[in-house]
Amino acid sequence: MTTTITKMAGIGLVAMALSTPATPSKAEVDLAVADTCLAQKLELGQNPAQCVNDAHFACSQETPERHNVASLCFVEAQNAWDQGIAAQMAALRDETDEETVALAAIELKYDLLIARAQCDRLKELRMVSGDENPEVMQRQSAQCFATASGLAYVRLQIRSAGIANQ
Repeated sequence: MTTTITKMAGIGLVAMALSTPATPSKAEVDLAVADTCLAQKLELGQNPAQCVNDAHFACSQETPERHNVASLCFVEAQNAWDQGIAAQMAALRDETDEETVALAAIELKYDLLIARAQCDRLKELRMVSGDENPEVMQRQSAQCFATASGLAYVRLQIRSAGIANQ
């Protein structure tokens, strides 16, 4: 009887493993798609933050059993936003004067500091409450940091467009 139960449990685990994708979700943050979304939202007078949420959709859809996969997905998304930020700052350096670049860098710095400080605050509050497991907290933290970078990217793009129109 125990052997039969063990075999059935083993079959169940194999079936579950086969039904779960073996590869982690990829944060396919396509900055060109995000830029198009941003332009559309601004043209329609809508909130451009939705573009960040749309870019994180694949990460957000990870099942609760795969918190670590979702966390990695959000870290990759954050890296994509950060690379976009670096590229936009480099473009500003090439296209505008030093004072304008310095102002953009200061705005960017504090956008990121404020948002990331909020991420840390939320993480600490969750730790004190002790309600969630570490994998859930890591997922939420990674999502918060990715969103912080995404929103900073959006703000930088909006400011850059304003600079270009001057």
